[in-house]
Amino acid sequence: MDTLIKQTYDKLEIILVDDGSTDSSGVICDEYLLKDNRIKVIHKENAGVSDARNVGIAIAKGEYIGFVDPDDYIELNMYEKLLYLIKNNDCDIAICGYVIEDENGNSVKNLDKEIKNIILNSEKAMKLLINNGNFGSYPWDKLYKRNLFNNIKYPIGEIYEDADTTYKLIHKCKKIIYNSEPLYHYIKRKNSLSHNFSLKMMYRLEIDKNFTEFIIKYYPDLYEDVKPIWYRTNIQLLKSMFISSSCDLKIYRELVRNISNKMIYILKENKLISLQEKLIAISAFLSINMTRNIIRVLLDLQKHYDVNLR
Repeated sequence: MDTLIKQTYDKLEIILVDDGSTDSSGVICDEYLLKDNRIKVIHKENAGVSDARNVGIAIAKGEYIGFVDPDDYIELNMYEKLLYLIKNNDCDIAICGYVIEDENGNSVKNLDKEIKNIILNSEKAMKLLINNGNFGSYPWDKLYKRNLFNNIKYPIGEIYEDADTTYKLIHKCKKIIYNSEPLYHYIKRKNSLSHNFSLKMMYRLEIDKNFTEFIIKYYPDLYEDVKPIWYRTNIQLLKSMFISSSCDLKIYRELVRNISNKMIYILKENKLISLQEKLIAISAFLSINMTRNIIRVLLDLQKHYDVNLR
């Protein structure tokens, strides 16, 4: 919160949404309200992060909108830089690089070492989004023109709400600028979603199905890029299930069935489905115990030898 208040661009409208917190978050919000007249505080019943964002967007008065998660922090010049980029290049969205850190401040992931600017139209940005390029569907590494959110809301009650929203915002853009300088610091906690499998995570399959249909309709030249996404998600859900040690046999069988139906395609697709993902797919097809062992080995390789397990 302090890095937001101390931004070098100080003409900010800072909206804090207390989403029915059971800890001291609401009290802390009110304390900041007394310290800074740029701050507005909304106290509401818990309805999830999507509803909190929608409420903030609805009352925002500014021309541009950005999001910061409460556990994270940002560089002091982040919004000054993004605002300069978006205005100077007549863009609809400005995107910055980011660093993923653990709770001790150790860097887990830093995408780009070389600082660069890339200007994209919506199709080129969509291609990068599909191919896990320079940026993802996260809402927090971006500054948006506020009018992009007209008729677009984050889906309430579902997880992966950003994956179901960001591509719709990109579609409305004429120009997007990406600057690789890491200005956002995302804190990855041990109890984060990626470590706790739940039935709600299966909703990602529906999101990817809708996304694929959207790409086929509006960006048919990107079909080959988007085609593997649904199968990769099945593999990623399998991985999440075993990482969290909560293997549901019914869900396991559903995921394996989805993968098995296109096993030949998965094995032949060399560009967008990684070797690690192919190994998980093969092991799932053969044996649940083999799947567990393969994922354990791959995680050990990732931990001790910095091998990428997507």
